[in-house]
Amino acid sequence: YPADLNRAPAKLNISFSDLPAEQVGSLLNAPPLTGSASGSIALIASSPRLDELAATGHVDALNFSAGPAKADHASVDFDLRNGDLKIAPLKIAEKDGSAEGTISFSLAQPLQWNLKAAAHNWPLAYRSTFARVSGDARLAINLANQTAAGPVHLAGPVTVLDGDVGTLYLSADIDQTRVQVGPFNAS
Repeated sequence: YPADLNRAPAKLNISFSDLPAEQVGSLLNAPPLTGSASGSIALIASSPRLDELAATGHVDALNFSAGPAKADHASVDFDLRNGDLKIAPLKIAEKDGSAEGTISFSLAQPLQWNLKAAAHNWPLAYRSTFARVSGDARLAINLANQTAAGPVHLAGPVTVLDGDVGTLYLSADIDQTRVQVGPFNAS
């Protein structure tokens, strides 16, 4: 380790502007990403141990997409302390919809996420069906098993083939591998 951490912690400040998301995706071996990002990250290492690394930062992304998820604008602040990463707030905007959330996890278990999110007028589309939903979710997510647990509440107008069909109201409790829905109303 090149720094004498017994005297003072090593500090590294990183700034970037208009970084192509495609390059970040390739570097992380992630699914294809599009868009660009700008931001800054400050790292402080008081020892070579990952659980003693501290970091703070802010990132803004424009015209971002990752698989089916996309946003006109996204911004995120994050804080890493004592082996725990907290991403808050995570704000995204797509057309006239918006969402805000918090993601947290331990570096010791990086595939076990806690997500708290709220959306307003968020656009959802599936084939010829389109909805603008508002709602909230509190989920414990296991990325390794691709499972989640927790409550989800959504409501919003639904259109099919450009014709209004009513308003969707959905309340669900996800329990790892099953979803219990109720009430589910369309009026």
